[in-house]
Amino acid sequence: MRTVGWILALAASASTLAADTRGVPYPTVSPAWTLRLEQPVRWQRVHPMGALLLATDGCLHGVDLEKGTVAWSRCALDGPVETSYEVLQGTTLFVVSAGRLHERTLVVDAMDGHVVFDSRAVGIANILHRTVLFETGGLLILGQEQGDPTLKMFLADLATGKVRWTNEELVAGVSPGMKKLAGLLANLAQAAGKVPDDASLPAPLEVGKDAVILASGSEILKLSTENGSVLWRVPNRDGSGAAGLYVPQSRTDVLMVGTESAGITMSSGGASAPAQTLFSAYSLADGRSLWPAPIKMKGPLNPPVLLAHGALLSSGGGADGGIKLVEYGTGRSVWGKNGKGIGSDGGIVDYARTDAGLVVTTGKDSIWSNKGTVYSLNVLDLASGAWSFAKPVRAKGRLLWTETVPKGVLYVTTHEVNVFDPGTGSSAMRQALVSEGLVTADAGPMLYAFSPNDGGLWRVDKQEATAVRLNGGAVRLQGGDLPRALEVGEDRVTLLGMQSVVGFDLKGAIVFQAYHPAPRNPGWVRALAVAQSIRMGMAAAQAGMASAAFAQYASTQQDGTLGRALGDELARGYGQVSEAAAGASTSYAAVARQRFQASAQARDFQFMMVQAERGFGIAQVDKATGEVRALLPIGRDKDPAYAVDDVSRRVYYQPDDMRILGYAF
Repeated sequence: MRTVGWILALAASASTLAADTRGVPYPTVSPAWTLRLEQPVRWQRVHPMGALLLATDGCLHGVDLEKGTVAWSRCALDGPVETSYEVLQGTTLFVVSAGRLHERTLVVDAMDGHVVFDSRAVGIANILHRTVLFETGGLLILGQEQGDPTLKMFLADLATGKVRWTNEELVAGVSPGMKKLAGLLANLAQAAGKVPDDASLPAPLEVGKDAVILASGSEILKLSTENGSVLWRVPNRDGSGAAGLYVPQSRTDVLMVGTESAGITMSSGGASAPAQTLFSAYSLADGRSLWPAPIKMKGPLNPPVLLAHGALLSSGGGADGGIKLVEYGTGRSVWGKNGKGIGSDGGIVDYARTDAGLVVTTGKDSIWSNKGTVYSLNVLDLASGAWSFAKPVRAKGRLLWTETVPKGVLYVTTHEVNVFDPGTGSSAMRQALVSEGLVTADAGPMLYAFSPNDGGLWRVDKQEATAVRLNGGAVRLQGGDLPRALEVGEDRVTLLGMQSVVGFDLKGAIVFQAYHPAPRNPGWVRALAVAQSIRMGMAAAQAGMASAAFAQYASTQQDGTLGRALGDELARGYGQVSEAAAGASTSYAAVARQRFQASAQARDFQFMMVQAERGFGIAQVDKATGEVRALLPIGRDKDPAYAVDDVSRRVYYQPDDMRILGYAF
């Protein structure tokens, strides 16, 4: 393989010392290796599966992380640009494009550098949308052939890189001239950066290995993934708004479609929002309509809760409204008088299955009180369609998880810990723990919680439904730092902020409290935040937890802060990552299993960006003492170029255009 001048220079310098802002020396870490190059590095990225990727003018490189050498190179790419880099989540693959109109797009396996797909090699240009079909083992593409502006659909094989088929029927019935005009307009929009992102259209829905469902602005169609033929196409009778596609596990012959109406209303924040969503169902076999009329729900699209015997439909966007249980095959609403459903305080926001029934959190936008979304919690009897409590529990925050305990149902939200009696809805705890930014840690029969409101460390006995405050004085984090996580070990409880570590013994006494100031520029810490989010998201997926729960941390953070960056990354989640992705890469299954297991392992340190005597550095902070074990100094570089793999404990720093330093902590 070409190395284009890359050479290995092992760093043999002795460890030196850096000092913190108080003059206390920090031990610095030496690089395990240094890569020197003849061309400037334009960008570096750590793929979620651990590969270090570098780009120079016209070349991509993967690095051998043990030796610090180039493991593979792909050149003559016509200059992949930084903004074109995109991870195909759930795979070891990534995408880069070159040219103003993305005239060339490559899909590359980050682990070994082999090109899975090259748009130029197969004659495709200007890719507007792309989606990995895991079951099919293909890349579904909306784009144009080179020299022809007509919009077409392609399916590229991820094993061979060849195009299996091309389809022009998506614009069937349109004159050839209009087809080309549509393509030219798409070109202009892409050049101007005004092409809508993938989130504006419903993601293609795979229905087995041989078909995929697509929804355009006006129709729904089923395509064969074997040959690209249209198996059926029907108008979306509910309009041309944003749509969602769903196939219930219990009725795999039914396709449900939720479509936002074109009408708008004003939300509490002053922004416009769809006035209602229309739900319909179609036969997956032939596309015929199964319901005599659509089911109307208030507000924007709120994904249905797909149960064994029907779909729970509710309002979205904080709109007021009831809940309906609709039969899949007939569209008959079976709850309430004349099928009008049961009343609720807003739409379904979260739900959890328990022995007592379906614990449901609903959210209502309180536009008159200016309090934002108000959450209510109740237990739904699915057999009778009745709420268990005459008056719902007013819950604080988003539901994270529930657990059946001897005295009721324990629930933990982003703002509250409580136990309710499933028969009455009354609290089984003398007093619920309520606090903004509440963080918790499960410890078997006990649950620990830290409340920023009162600065208290609390221990909840699940068996007795009692809460005891362990510490006397209030604990406050310095520098406006906010709690991020709570961990419980054999002999201590550790509270983690973004720049803070506080250690308690199991009786609540403070063992230590440390704070390490961070740079004020959020750009300095963004790469570190992204790396931490990847590890935490993988750990959540490994534990079978909803990554959306971790994402609630973002709501407590200001825009531009490290916490917001972390929360935004977590919100993307890793819930869709599964073994099904192995079809897109021969190495995925083994790599993913190792990475996910490593991310879930408890460890005794965390990375922080800290101030030092001569600038700043990336620090390895000991959770047992709060002290800095080792510092990677980066001086006063106003725009530090570095990448972090928080799973494998590696940091890659670029001190100048011509070098990459690899550190192993």
